[in-house]
This record gives sequence, structure tokens and C-alpha cells, in this order.
Amino acid sequence: MLQTLLLRFMKGYISAQEIADWANLVECSEDLEYEAAYAEQIDTIVQALANSEINNPIDKDLCTEFLTWLENKCLKANVDEIAIKSEILRLCILVKSEQIDLINACRTIVFLGNQLQSSNLELLLPFKGVASECDAYPTSTSNHLFSRDYVEKSTIEMKVYVGEVRASVLEACDIVINEYSRSQH
Repeated sequence: MLQTLLLRFMKGYISAQEIADWANLVECSEDLEYEAAYAEQIDTIVQALANSEINNPIDKDLCTEFLTWLENKCLKANVDEIAIKSEILRLCILVKSEQIDLINACRTIVFLGNQLQSSNLELLLPFKGVASECDAYPTSTSNHLFSRDYVEKSTIEMKVYVGEVRASVLEACDIVINEYSRSQH
């Protein structure tokens, strides 16, 4: 919406006063929420536009600056999203080739998936299920915090559990590999 408004001004479809009026209305609305990834930038721009008599006057240079700022934020978010999806894809390939521990991979995929801004997160539900079921089990880096007996018992239980869920996780990996490979081309 904000980008559209700025572009409409740049093309001469609306006036600087109309932008300032819109920004004042938005600034006074307490029930509006901005997209989380861009909330800070949008709030800053709305405040600047609403207070243009105090700040910089609304002109094409200011709108160009704001558009560039928003586009750079979008580009960084897209790059981050691609990097996260690439790592999830790599983990799924490693799980399929049995080069990585299935439970630790699921835990890492869930951690990475929670950082995605816009994605089909339903793809990651099988991994969340496995990670959730294994919350009580120590991780490879926390084994030293538990008694040897508990670690041995947990290791046996995890091996049994992995045997039960391996097929489902491999199927989920196939789906993620297919989906994320397509989206990166």
C-alpha cells in the first residue's frame, strides 16, 4: 500500500497534501498493523510523511528515497529467505542420504523454518512433529549435562522413534526438496 501510494505521487496521480493527509490518518489509527518484516521502516516513513511540514517536504526525491529504502529491505528479506530455504534443502538432502542425524536435522529445520517470513510453512509440519516429540531427549551438545544412564536410555528410545518416523520424514524431505528446488530456479 505504501509503495503504491508513493508511486502514485511520483506519477502525478495524487498530491503531496493527499499523501500527508493519508499519513496523518494512518499515524492516528491504533488498530493498524504493518507486515512484521517492514514495520519499523513503514512506521518511520508514515511519521515522516505525516509530519512533512517539520521534516522534509514531500517531493519526488523524498519518495524515491523511501521507495529505495523499502526495496532494499525487501531485497535483503528475499536474500535471507533464499539462504534459509537453501539450508533447509541441504538438510533434507543430507537426511535422505543418511549423512545427518534425523532428529537433529528436524530440530534444525524447525529452527530455520521459524525464521522464514513468507513461506508454505505447512511443508515443515512433519519436522515440527518430530522435533516436538523429541523435546525431552538431550541433544548431542547437551548429553554431558545428563547422567550416562539417562543418555543411554534416551539414545535407545530415539533410535526406536526414528525407526517409526523415518518413512514420514523422508517423504517430507522429498516434498521440501521438490518445492524448494522449484522455487529457487
